[in-house]
Amino acid sequence: MESTIDKKRIIKAMEELPEDATVEQAIYKLYVLDQVSKALSHSGEKKSQDEVKKQLLNKS
Repeated sequence: MESTIDKKRIIKAMEELPEDATVEQAIYKLYVLDQVSKALSHSGEKKSQDEVKKQLLNKS
């Protein structure tokens, strides 16, 4: 099963980057977004990026 990220979500992710972000930072952010999306599609859950961030930060 292939996951997809819609264009609006990609644009939002790029807008969240600081103004002086590098291309590498942008690519990494999209990579992480893609990996989280794939993982969630395999688990059958749908969560927002903010929900996932909170869960990851609480595990630290």
